[in-house]
Amino acid sequence: MNLITEFPEFLPIYQEIAEFAMSPEVLMTMFSQELYIMDRNTERMMVTELQEKVAEMGNTLAEQQNALVEQQNALVEKDNALAEKDKLIAELQAQLAQKQ
Repeated sequence: MNLITEFPEFLPIYQEIAEFAMSPEVLMTMFSQELYIMDRNTERMMVTELQEKVAEMGNTLAEQQNALVEQQNALVEKDNALAEKDKLIAELQAQLAQKQ
């Protein structure tokens, strides 16, 4: 009573607490509902995080595939350059053989 007298603005809160003390099943129902909502929100958050991770992995995979394609293209260019050098060497060897 002293608290209500000193802080009358908190009277509705004190009344609500007193009601919960008299009927704890109402409080338990509210608590259960809050837990359900919290579980649902946690589930949604986890699904969202997993979707983001999958998207990141997809992006990483695409980047790795692009890097592999670039490396393959570079190897093809090197193979072509080597083939041209081999052709040039063969031509020079043929010219050298003709001079001897």
